[in-house]
Amino acid sequence: MPYGNNDKGANRNDGCRSPLQLVPRSGEGAKEWQKEAEVLFETPQDFDSAGQFCQGMARVTVGDKYGFIDPKGKWLVEPILDKVMYLREDLAYVKENDLWGAIDRKGNWVFSPRFTIIQLFDGGYAAAMAGGKWGLIDRCGYWLVKPCYDCVKSFREDMARVRVDDKWGFVDMGGKLLTRVCFDGAYDFSQGFAAVQTGAKWGIIDKNGNWLVEPVLDYIFEGFKEGLALAQVKKKWGFLDREGNWAIKPIFNDAWRGFSEGLAAVCLGEKWGYIRHPGWKA
Repeated sequence: MPYGNNDKGANRNDGCRSPLQLVPRSGEGAKEWQKEAEVLFETPQDFDSAGQFCQGMARVTVGDKYGFIDPKGKWLVEPILDKVMYLREDLAYVKENDLWGAIDRKGNWVFSPRFTIIQLFDGGYAAAMAGGKWGLIDRCGYWLVKPCYDCVKSFREDMARVRVDDKWGFVDMGGKLLTRVCFDGAYDFSQGFAAVQTGAKWGIIDKNGNWLVEPVLDYIFEGFKEGLALAQVKKKWGFLDREGNWAIKPIFNDAWRGFSEGLAAVCLGEKWGYIRHPGWKA
């Protein structure tokens, strides 16, 4: 889910999966809190809400504005922010004037607010929107893939899926298109190959855009797992190897997600059981 839907409240969870706690402002609870604050903080604060610490910083609010403090109660970021989200890969997302940027754990700007939406960083990269289009940015906020797509997925094996209208394609980490954006469906690259859809049929391409398996299959589930891809043809399921040959012929009425730890769940007739990976070594 894109950042930007966080609300204050005692029952909400922050990015460290810890409950957001409201600070008592009056009564006996407030007195106890002030007593503890004098020990913990050099200057007691009166926050309207406060979250638990995560990687040396805590998110707090004063009025309707967010800021960050360190464990001594000193401001890392003054409470001037419209929205904030906790750390991901040592970055905290902050929102100003309806745009998102990021700060580090010391409260320094890593990149200024200039994105409409930023997705979670994954492996040092994140999908971001600017001007109504999606691209991919690095941790410094620089475009790796310029914002010219209707949808961009995270990199997998140095390739990212992109969509224009209802067609899919792939770009590398330099933003270069692998092929035209021409597929009706596509999965991420897995073990060097990607399952793609053309019309009603599915095939498999390599990272040069060449066909390993022409689009003649009814379906391919995600891609290769443990060197085999679960595929369907003529309503029967089997497993393809990375040379495009049937390692296990399509004879099964159903199958569950492919191989894991050398075993795959399959259905023959109306009964389910497990088959062993042909190359599995215990």
